[in-house]
Amino acid sequence: MAFLVSIIFIANILWTENVANASDFTTAVVGRLVNKSMDHGTVADIPIFLHKIANGNTESLEAFTDFEGGFIFENVDILPEAVYGITTVYQGAFYAVEFKSVDWAALPVEMIVYNSVADDSFISVDSMSILFEGMDKDTSSIYVMEMVTLSNSSDRTYIPGPGVMDLLRFGLPEGASGFRLETELLSADYIKVDRGFALLGSVPPGRHELLYSYHFPFNSSSISFDKTLRYGSERTRVLVPVGVMGVSSDQIEITDRFNIGSLEYEVLESQESPEGTAGGLRGRDRRHAPHLRQQCNRIATTRQCFKGRNEPCRSAATHFI
Repeated sequence: MAFLVSIIFIANILWTENVANASDFTTAVVGRLVNKSMDHGTVADIPIFLHKIANGNTESLEAFTDFEGGFIFENVDILPEAVYGITTVYQGAFYAVEFKSVDWAALPVEMIVYNSVADDSFISVDSMSILFEGMDKDTSSIYVMEMVTLSNSSDRTYIPGPGVMDLLRFGLPEGASGFRLETELLSADYIKVDRGFALLGSVPPGRHELLYSYHFPFNSSSISFDKTLRYGSERTRVLVPVGVMGVSSDQIEITDRFNIGSLEYEVLESQESPEGTAGGLRGRDRRHAPHLRQQCNRIATTRQCFKGRNEPCRSAATHFI
């Protein structure tokens, strides 16, 4: 029952697209579960859920796939004010289909799934961006935001293994707190581990973003920030606010400066860091600078700025919490 409630909650978040400009009617919703892995695992007898959310109430219907992955929901009430979604769990991984067309109920639904594997050798990091938001002088804390683009290059979905050491793990500085995680991975969560956090969630083939923030203490004008790239990184970028902090590193070099809104940032960058690369930054507190965190609040354009230098990044009034 708790698992079904979790699926309903996720559906309530995902499907915010109203089926508009249509009259109420009842129909059969037909679909097919398709395994895209090369060795095509069985798609027979898999439970599929159809969720309808309307007027604050959620209704769920259950169907099972036939030998070829086909499924059907009979007598589905289609309401213009409702939102709909279909979910399933296949080999331990959660999948969902979002409806964007007002004519969705008249079209066959295709759900793409993959064979699952608890093996992180397929997982790598395409890029990692580390943004030093600034420091709070009253609490002697440095605020950081990181964005990691995970890549699953296989034709299988990674699922967490049974032990902590079998999970995807990411390091945080000593004493880090106030941790917050956002990700586009469905039904993902995290747990704290000895030196950071571990991801609880499946990673299907393709590229997926993790965005997380935290703060950590410093005790003097000298600041140390050490990190090990467990999964390597094709491209690593560090953004530091000019006039608030000064940093240096033996592993990465300063490549540029640019503005995010009215704030100027110094960019340090490195390319093609192999798995297990260890590095660090050494910084200094420029205490004459104003509190950066008192000047601005974060908005979504942070993601655009992390992805590379571009016009939206240069011109937007990007803010941080």
